Amino acid sequence: MVVFIRAAVKACRFLRIPWAAGIQSTGMVKTSFLLSFLILMLTICLSSLHATETTFCNPQLKNIIHQLWPDVNFKMKEWAEGKGYVSDSFVRSHPYELYDIQLHTVSLLRYAGCCKDLEILNSLLKLYMQVCNSLEKTDRYIFYYYPGGPRRSEHKLDKAYLIWKNREGVEFMLNSSQFLYALSEAAVIVAGITPNQRSPLMVGFLEKAARILNNHYERWCFSMIGPFQVQGWGCKVNGRYIESGLNHWDFLKKKLHGSLGDENSPSYCNAVTDTDLWIITGVANLLTLTRKAPVQVRLSRKFTKKYSDYLDTGLSVIRQRLSFTELEDFSGHKVQGVDFDANVWNDHPGRRYVEYSGTSFPSESQLKQVSYPLRTSWDISHVL
Repeated sequence: MVVFIRAAVKACRFLRIPWAAGIQSTGMVKTSFLLSFLILMLTICLSSLHATETTFCNPQLKNIIHQLWPDVNFKMKEWAEGKGYVSDSFVRSHPYELYDIQLHTVSLLRYAGCCKDLEILNSLLKLYMQVCNSLEKTDRYIFYYYPGGPRRSEHKLDKAYLIWKNREGVEFMLNSSQFLYALSEAAVIVAGITPNQRSPLMVGFLEKAARILNNHYERWCFSMIGPFQVQGWGCKVNGRYIESGLNHWDFLKKKLHGSLGDENSPSYCNAVTDTDLWIITGVANLLTLTRKAPVQVRLSRKFTKKYSDYLDTGLSVIRQRLSFTELEDFSGHKVQGVDFDANVWNDHPGRRYVEYSGTSFPSESQLKQVSYPLRTSWDISHVL
């Protein structure tokens, strides 16, 4: 940890960031770069079994963070207002501000919770609540491959829900589920604060976050007709497309039994995705909130049981996808490795050049010379 602190100090000096004064003159690029660097260090420290609160919550590191955060927070607020991506035609149609705000703040959030930095925590709570102001309450939803329908069609939901939609009126679930994870993590941190020490902002955040989390997870996990499908991937069993319109609970059950595609379908039809992991973790946090903050976070006994059963299925899927290997470390010692969803994504275009090590762009004939089957997995640490 001391090495990390020293590295941060050196980086500040290299970028000529003053210690006592503000950093308005340093420029947003430098500020964002260094805060990202610090957040990377925070992630490493928080994942270390040897990190302690004494070494991690270093006053010098806190001082750096408090100098850098105001400028970055200003940019995050602009993103929350939809001002961050006006020049990118792809992102204009996908609410990536949700994705990036989570990406850029979640390690800082964990630092604030671990070190009880209430100034940073309150700032993040305000930012997250600002993001939630862009939710739209609607009972209309655009589905892909609605049962018996075309590729894309709009239908009425069973009731009105809070939904983040892009400019075309479509919910982009990866981004929504990723931000909801940050929202749930923040709520768990606040719920861990003694009730009589929670500020009005914290109490209001808990209540609002719980409503938004339950509003999304209830619809995603338990709706009679849900938004989850793999028909767009060409997934079939015995030559017939897999049913669409699944809720996430049924979706996970099919993944557990490998019934979203047979051996003639792409290998990734039954893959566990980022979105799956975000939702499973968010539901776990929601259930945690019902125990830590029962006054602000209330679920009926019926839904508490449904969420618990859903979580059992999710954990079963995750356990099923873990495989253990024997490796050697750099000293030649035997260590155990863990793969997640090994080889499941081999058919995906993103794996097309795996094991090709040529210096020029490969031709089709060169690709065919690559040895198969591949032995690949994927890094889920960014989801955790």
